[in-house]
Amino acid sequence: MPPARTPWFVRQLERGSGRRKELRNGKREKGGVYTQVARYSSIIFLLPSCLLVGYLIGYLLDRRLDSDPWISVAGLLLGGVAGLVRVVRMFSR
Repeated sequence: MPPARTPWFVRQLERGSGRRKELRNGKREKGGVYTQVARYSSIIFLLPSCLLVGYLIGYLLDRRLDSDPWISVAGLLLGGVAGLVRVVRMFSR
């Protein structure tokens, strides 16, 4: 029985694990497979959490100021923009 073939994303991560990356303070860091997996899996939680926090802040302000859905919608939009900005900054590193 031939050995199982590794998936393409695992090969991509392993190929990138040998590269050394320059940090902002001048030190060098070796980014391993688990470092890259952790970095990219954090994106899964980043955008929904920004949306949720923006909506909750808007909802609380709506209840306090008696303005039915408007501040909640604005908070949701601002949370979405903040999440997208953060995702773009993560990918630009």
